[in-house]
Amino acid sequence: MGDGYASFIKGSPNRFIISIGKDKAKKYIDKLIAVIKELFSVKPVIEYRREESINIHFHSFSFKLLLEYFGLLGKKAYEKFIPDEFYNLKESVQRALLQGLIESDGYVVVGKSKRKRGGSRRVVGYCTVSERLAQNLTYLLRQMGIFPSLSRQWSRPHIRNGKVFRSNYEKIDVYVSTKEQILAIQ
Repeated sequence: MGDGYASFIKGSPNRFIISIGKDKAKKYIDKLIAVIKELFSVKPVIEYRREESINIHFHSFSFKLLLEYFGLLGKKAYEKFIPDEFYNLKESVQRALLQGLIESDGYVVVGKSKRKRGGSRRVVGYCTVSERLAQNLTYLLRQMGIFPSLSRQWSRPHIRNGKVFRSNYEKIDVYVSTKEQILAIQ
């Protein structure tokens, strides 16, 4: 639901890629490789792309079946969701899902507050363009006694190689910012 996608090509109908920034790779790459090896009995291939990203390639029919079962195979970013089955699992599994989401498209902000003189600002959040995923995440957090805030905004257009890119979808942030809620999500 975060940084991965199906990359089926001729001769490789079960190929998947997890694409992560080098800043996150330092912290998560060993963990991701270990999980892929353990759960799917495959050895992933690491591809260093440009200076800012790393792709982890792996082939797994089991993973493909799992995504099909949950209805997640082939979903675009704006179509992603948390399957209903996750609402009835042990809290430890739900927290593992939340951890994976935060590690992919999540963020932690710690800094000085502009509103409070000398105060600090702390935010833990997740950004998505999927309305359904934002609603699912809010529901899951509320099940755990965590009451997130939501904000919406359009991403600013950016220019790459002389071409202007604009988002087709509003980004939604699901976040917690009070001390009590951050401690609860920890």
